[in-house]
Amino acid sequence: MPLFDDGGYPANATAIEETLRFSLHKDDFRRFCEQHPRVPLKVLAVVGASDCGRWLQLIETVTFGSVRQRLARVLLEAAKTDVAGAPKEIPLTHEELAARLAPCARW
Repeated sequence: MPLFDDGGYPANATAIEETLRFSLHKDDFRRFCEQHPRVPLKVLAVVGASDCGRWLQLIETVTFGSVRQRLARVLLEAAKTDVAGAPKEIPLTHEELAARLAPCARW
């Protein structure tokens, strides 16, 4: 969304392994949108459909949930990807798990 407004980017990330990063300058993106007016509408449709519910759930959890509730949610989300009934190892380090439980979690 910061590509569409004058605000800063509201999140950050730290790579835990070698990572290739791509950047898109706001002015370049705006120029491209002016040349191709359907692009911003498609971007908004995709962002709204995929991320809106997840972000609202995260805000609700971080704002109103206790640490125990946040831990339960993280563990339940991790368990969703497993075959029913099979024990599962959660692929998170303690540091990653703690970051997801922090009141200012960024995922």
